[in-house]
Amino acid sequence: MPKSLMARPWLGQLVAGCGYGLAYSLFHDVLLSQYSLSFGLRLAVLAVTPYKYWLALAVGETASSAYIALTCAETFGVMWSILRAIPMIGLVMPVVCVCRERLRLISAKRVVNVPGLVLGALGAAIVTVPFQVGLLSLAHLPANYPLPRTWIFP
Repeated sequence: MPKSLMARPWLGQLVAGCGYGLAYSLFHDVLLSQYSLSFGLRLAVLAVTPYKYWLALAVGETASSAYIALTCAETFGVMWSILRAIPMIGLVMPVVCVCRERLRLISAKRVVNVPGLVLGALGAAIVTVPFQVGLLSLAHLPANYPLPRTWIFP
C-alpha cells in the first residue's frame, strides 16, 4: 500500500466506499435484471477486502441503493423505495465473516477455498432472497401484472 494511504487512513475508506458504490451502480445500470452480477460482486468484494473497509463498503452500497430507490420511487411506491435503500451487503456481511473465519475462504498462500465460497454464496442467497421477495411484493405493479405469489410459488 502506498505511504500516502498509510498516512491518511480515511482516504482508503473513501476509495473503498466510492469504488464499490460506483461498481455497484454500474452493474445495476448496465446489466439486465435477470443476471444478478451485483450479488457476485458483493460476495467477492467482501471475501477479499479487509474488515476495516467493510463499513465503507456498506456506505458505498447505501448511497448507490438510495439513489436507485429515489429514481424508482414514483414507479414502485414510497414503501418499496424506503426498503430498497437498505443495503443488501449488511445481510451478507455476517455470512461472509463466518465463511472467512471458519471455512478459511482464502488461505495464507492466497488459495481460494472453492467449496467454502460456494457455501458462502448459498448462505448469502438464503439471507437475501426472502428480503428481495418481500421487496417485490411491496412494489406497485401494473393492473394486468400477475401477483408475485402466482409466479414465485407456482
